[in-house]
Amino acid sequence: MIEVLRQTLSNDDLDWLTATGQQRDVPAGSVLIEKQQPLHPLYIVHSGCLQAMGPRDAGSPLGRAIAAIEEPSSEDIIGTYGSGELVGMAPLLGMGASMMVVKAVEPATVLEVPYPQVQEKLQQDLAFATRFYRLCIRLLQERAQQLVQRLIQRKRLQIYPLAEVLLLLGELAEGDIDWLSTHGIPEEVPAGTVLIQAGKPVTAVYLLLQGGISWGVSDSSRRNLTQILATLEADTPSAPPALREIAKLSAAEFFGESALMEKSLALATATALEDSLVLTLPSPQLRSHLEQDLGFAARLYRVIALLQAARSEERLHYLGFGKGAYRLTLATTETKPDNHSLGHSERLAVARSRLHSLLSHLQVQTG
Repeated sequence: MIEVLRQTLSNDDLDWLTATGQQRDVPAGSVLIEKQQPLHPLYIVHSGCLQAMGPRDAGSPLGRAIAAIEEPSSEDIIGTYGSGELVGMAPLLGMGASMMVVKAVEPATVLEVPYPQVQEKLQQDLAFATRFYRLCIRLLQERAQQLVQRLIQRKRLQIYPLAEVLLLLGELAEGDIDWLSTHGIPEEVPAGTVLIQAGKPVTAVYLLLQGGISWGVSDSSRRNLTQILATLEADTPSAPPALREIAKLSAAEFFGESALMEKSLALATATALEDSLVLTLPSPQLRSHLEQDLGFAARLYRVIALLQAARSEERLHYLGFGKGAYRLTLATTETKPDNHSLGHSERLAVARSRLHSLLSHLQVQTG
């Protein structure tokens, strides 16, 4: 991951992080992040290995069932992070307290960057914020693949839409919504339509406005990048594999964000569950605007990173970590230019207003 770090952040970004942070040697077994710790430093792993652990919810039927058939010593491990990985991104994205414990499994060296300084930098330096949130997306995408492989091993698992995802639309500014409604292409998508095909390039980012979308992956193989490339190069077409559903999308969710990343091949298939309305944002136009408007870029990349993080936490709940059904929560201390320290209900009201503005504009545009 060290190359991803260097490719995404600039030399000035790395110099600032180095000057602001403090190198710390972490003995094996030491805990860096406690469960339910709301604010903690950002850690960048220089050497060694960190591990995220999450105890099962023994009180839930799912947690008891999984614990009965799996080895706790291996399956209680949520993720392993080596050189170049960022650990402790959740507070900087505005999410709630950590649901995991992060500790060193071998002697490690990390750069410890205090939360207040990074948060201030993100608010004051839009170019840094844009690159930092892009880095978060890339790292979260890699981690999501590992969780998906564990998720598809669960048989007869019922997948539900992410609760209160509408909140994320409220994180954008009114000017962002205006640009999306003016430059996006509204498309009515019949049920069963495939919008994104696993193994093929993603050419647009989509915003789901009405209806539902299902994300599915092959249940019979591990769809990593190498296998996807092999499929593309095959001389004879093969029948499409059966798909296992890994996510359900509801109104106000962005998807297809791989179109904005260096690797634009889809690792899952997006299919309309019902007649739906999506706003299509072709990659070339969107990339151009992101380069010209750093404020929009920082806000959109942050929303996509938040969505990635929320989906990962939701999958952890499906794997038996955490209590009850997962609900997206945003910290109330986050400040925005037009959305200053709002509570939960106020944020939902702002988000509903954003969605209403989009739908109203598009009805006029397509009517």
